Amino acid sequence: MIQTGVLPESHGETITDGAYDHYGLHLATCSSDQRIKIWALDESTGNWSLEDEWKAHDARICSLSWVHPEHGSLLASSSFDCTARIWAPRDASGFTSRSGMGASMATDGSSEYRSAAQWAQTASLRDAKGSVRAVAFAPPFFGLKIATLATDGALRLYDGHAYDNWQLRDEIDMGSPSTSSTSVSATLDGVAATLAGSPIASVASGASGSATPGAPAPARGGGGGRLEADGGWAMSWCPDRWDGHGLLLAVACGRSSAVRIVHFPLITTPTKRSQAQHILTLEREQPSPYSVTAVAWAPSLGRTHHRIATGGRDGHVRIWKVVLPANSNEEVQTQLIADFDDHKAAVSRVEWNCTGTVLSSSGYDGRVRLWKVSFGNVWRGMGYVTGETVDVDVPDGVPEEEQDDQ
Repeated sequence: MIQTGVLPESHGETITDGAYDHYGLHLATCSSDQRIKIWALDESTGNWSLEDEWKAHDARICSLSWVHPEHGSLLASSSFDCTARIWAPRDASGFTSRSGMGASMATDGSSEYRSAAQWAQTASLRDAKGSVRAVAFAPPFFGLKIATLATDGALRLYDGHAYDNWQLRDEIDMGSPSTSSTSVSATLDGVAATLAGSPIASVASGASGSATPGAPAPARGGGGGRLEADGGWAMSWCPDRWDGHGLLLAVACGRSSAVRIVHFPLITTPTKRSQAQHILTLEREQPSPYSVTAVAWAPSLGRTHHRIATGGRDGHVRIWKVVLPANSNEEVQTQLIADFDDHKAAVSRVEWNCTGTVLSSSGYDGRVRLWKVSFGNVWRGMGYVTGETVDVDVPDGVPEEEQDDQ
């Protein structure tokens, strides 16, 4: 059964993002009012209470990301003020150590933030030349690192040496396609995929987008025109290492309808750049004038393939199956395994559950929809949630005894 709750003291303006911590016991929200709020869950009652709030930026806040608890308790935020900022709990003695990070262990082993601690800024990343639209901490095995994505078309990777010491490790231009002397192309079920082996060029200019020249004006907003209004900026780390040699990041940037996969090799030398490479582009054979606004990489949990979900301004939620090669001499296999148009409006967010078997999506239609794969490997809708109602969709042909599970 789908259950919903309401936060008692919300923001004064539109909420732009929300993020749970690793344990799901704390929720961070941000808004156009330039404030961040931290909410704590009372597991006995299921109610959320406001724990801390503060003015975090000088403009609208776009994105939030929690670090894995292996690296403590850090929260990152990005904003239209062209900065990404790092926050940590601080008590009377100052910022807590990396091992504690303002958290104490309860008798049941859960992590609880000290009630006396208040969140404060530890670092401000100011390299972007445009609004920073997305921020994401890397998986814990990659070390304390964070990626930012800005409207200047640059993907930046920072290495954290301390709470107040962050080094820019890579700056990658996502606005222009990577050039390569050798590439392997594969087309499966109407999906174009390219495996390229050359390093991505250094950032030089803003994102160019990939809207089809001369295309008719789209019926839904966001088909082309102003970069800030019509573009999409989203990224999602692969939860697993790629053959033990590094980490992958799915990136959607600007007005492009494509999703690029960037490979970051494991870094062994502190002063050495990681030599990131663009290895894969996911895009339908017929490029769309609509940008991709949401990306989510599913946990694999032993599967031989990866699942990547995307959402776009065309209102579509798509699920891609990707089989990555063990080396560049093998052919990449890609397949579009699901394509839904139920939102009928731009999609703002897609997220997987912890097993990568259930996908949720939210859109400008005001609904959060759930998608699940059936025994026949067919994806279908489970239901949706709105601010007023909860409805469970039962597709035609589903036996009555199975309807209770929808």
